[in-house]
Amino acid sequence: MRTLFIFLLIKSLLLAVSKDEIYSLITKKEFEKACLAGQYIATASTDGKFLIEYGKACMASDMIDQLSIPASKLRGSKESREAAAIFATLQAQKKLLYLSLLDGISLKNIRTPKINHPLSIVFERISTGDFQSKDGILSVKDGQNEYEITALKEENPPKIMIIEKASGKKRIYF
Repeated sequence: MRTLFIFLLIKSLLLAVSKDEIYSLITKKEFEKACLAGQYIATASTDGKFLIEYGKACMASDMIDQLSIPASKLRGSKESREAAAIFATLQAQKKLLYLSLLDGISLKNIRTPKINHPLSIVFERISTGDFQSKDGILSVKDGQNEYEITALKEENPPKIMIIEKASGKKRIYF
C-alpha cells in the first residue's frame, strides 16, 4: 500500500508540470528534462505547437521512442503533419537499424526522408551501402562528421550505440 501511495504521489507531481515549465526547459536547452516532464502533458494535449516543440526536445535528447506521442497526434495543419512525418520517420529508421545491426537484415535500397539527426544520417549511409565495417563496428562519414556504430548485443534489451567522432558524444538507443 505504501508503494502505491509513493507511486501515485510521484505521478501527481509529474502531472503538476505546466506547459510553461516545459517551454522554459526547452529554452534553457534542457531537452531531456523537457521530454521526460512533458510526457504526460503531451499525452493529453491537442496543442500542435506544444506537441511539435515537445517532439523536437525529445529528438534533441535522443529519446526517440517518446516521439510516438506527437507523431500520432499531429495532423491539424501542414506544419503539424510535416513534424509528425519527421518524428515517425526517425522512429522507423531506429527500428530498421535494429533489424540490420542485430538480425543481419539488409537495408539496401530502403529509402526514407533525410532528417538532420545522427540516427537518420547513419541510417541513410547504411541503407545505401556507404559505410565501412571492421570487427563488428560500422564507420560512416558525413561531410566533416564521422560516426561509429556498434550493436550492444550483450545488453538486455540489446542497444545500438552511435559515437560521434568529432564531439565524442555517445548516443545509445534501446
